Amino acid sequence: MEEETVEGTLCTPQRLESKPFLDRTAEPIDLTGQVVRKSEFPEHGGSYADIYFGYWYPKDEKPSIVAVKVIRTHIYKDSTRNKVQKRLRREIRIWACLKHPNVIPLLGTVTDFGRGVLSMGVLSMVCPWMGEGDLAGYLVRKGDHLTQRNRLQICQDIANGLEYIHSRQVVHRDLTTANILIDSNPVIAKLSDFGLSNVIAELQSSSFMTSKITGSARWAAPELFSPDGSIPLEPNFTTDVYSLGSVIFHVMSGKVPYDGLTETQVMLKIMSNQHPTPITFNMDSTVGCDGVRHIIKLCWETVPPSRPTVAEVGQMIAILHSE
Repeated sequence: MEEETVEGTLCTPQRLESKPFLDRTAEPIDLTGQVVRKSEFPEHGGSYADIYFGYWYPKDEKPSIVAVKVIRTHIYKDSTRNKVQKRLRREIRIWACLKHPNVIPLLGTVTDFGRGVLSMGVLSMVCPWMGEGDLAGYLVRKGDHLTQRNRLQICQDIANGLEYIHSRQVVHRDLTTANILIDSNPVIAKLSDFGLSNVIAELQSSSFMTSKITGSARWAAPELFSPDGSIPLEPNFTTDVYSLGSVIFHVMSGKVPYDGLTETQVMLKIMSNQHPTPITFNMDSTVGCDGVRHIIKLCWETVPPSRPTVAEVGQMIAILHSE
């Protein structure tokens, strides 16, 4: 039987036992009728989904503030919409099995949050509301006040969460600072959106080159591109590690990789193995800067097997954090 790889604390990296088999038949809790939206309109909207602010009223418990993610399936024709729903249910079942402090928990699903007739009955995901929003926005708002330890702690959180999902044989596929959310009191980084963007990307037409990129190219490994039209590699653990290097670059420098370049320019640079120009990282010493640069360089190795595992990246971050 062919082995299947599925899509989709704080100061020291966690050594986790590998558990390759998830119960993919278990359905998440149905919260339909228990969640009330704050407004008719979403709080945030991405390329393929809307995020609603809501209140969850569990029986005999205090209400909780939640986020409800509604995939925009109404923009597709019936046959495509059915495919999206089928894949979405699969990814949701996987998400429901993941339990870790650095992974956004799935509280359940609802089917009454879409806008319009075609959106009613669409399976939508309910998770805790993260008051600080995504990491990209957090770095913009709080960047001037983040210390070296703050930044390294965020990197450690991300490495811990990614190591956990890898131990469950889950590939994130779209690791960016926009898909990492920040909880407050205390500040903790949590992974989100593993596998979900891929549900939509597989059903959209490709660009001028074949690609397995589900999000922004500036975070992705070069082997996920294929300019000659051949089939590129599927996202895997090593491509996640490459993206982790890009995320660490953003967290420690305050700049997104290839800042100021268009997506096309970024893809051309990645395929020619041109990494972002070295810049100063927010570290207290030259030794610390060199340490961060070394970690990122290892994650960005051109030959995938030469990249470290997520656990090894976590160990290197922990060493810098302890200095």
